[in-house]
Amino acid sequence: MAWQAGADWFDTSSGAWAVNSTDEASIAMARYWDEVITEGLVNVEPVFAEKHIADLQQGRSLAMIAAPWMMGNLSRFVPELAGSWGIAPLPSWDGDAAAGNYGGSTLAIPEGAEHPDAAMEFARWVATSPDAVAAAAPVSTGMPANGELFDVWQTEVAEANPYVEGMDLPAVALAAAETVPPNWEWGPDMTEGFARLTDEMSASVGQEGGLESVLHRWQGGTVDQLRIRGFDVDD
Repeated sequence: MAWQAGADWFDTSSGAWAVNSTDEASIAMARYWDEVITEGLVNVEPVFAEKHIADLQQGRSLAMIAAPWMMGNLSRFVPELAGSWGIAPLPSWDGDAAAGNYGGSTLAIPEGAEHPDAAMEFARWVATSPDAVAAAAPVSTGMPANGELFDVWQTEVAEANPYVEGMDLPAVALAAAETVPPNWEWGPDMTEGFARLTDEMSASVGQEGGLESVLHRWQGGTVDQLRIRGFDVDD
């Protein structure tokens, strides 16, 4: 959501790490969500936990902010809701279309793999072959990272996955992908960073100004962690 709002949490243009999760865009985003949470307009619960599934099934959750791959998850968790969904671009702050990346996947070969060459050949096939996209389409709605496969993905998902029938998911997703701000950078250890962010949010969500305060604490903690690990960090 911060990415979509135009934030830049990390910047290395100076040759050192600059961290800023409290810029104007991030704070505006946090204040918005603090307000709608306080007003009871959103359900604060882990995605696809038992309560979340029940809320979807019984009409207490009517919408989700998600990436294209989410429809594949919904088809497994709430198959009875097939045909009940629509899709629309994420509303933007200034009326100009904008989106942010939500998740993603990586293919990795572990050190010491018994057959690394075969594993690399398979990974290359999964990432670049139209046949791989077609094979996955009945069960996965994830958008390929390879732009040369977009046309194949659009055709195969629309034809092979009945859960998204009539939704025009590929067209909406492809249009949104064109509006993702390209200047976003990730920090050097987002596994640790996301763990801290999740812990902070879990403890503060629903409190007055809770998410805004999280961004301030997370920025300070991130700077501390980078310095402990020996990175140069701008003040």
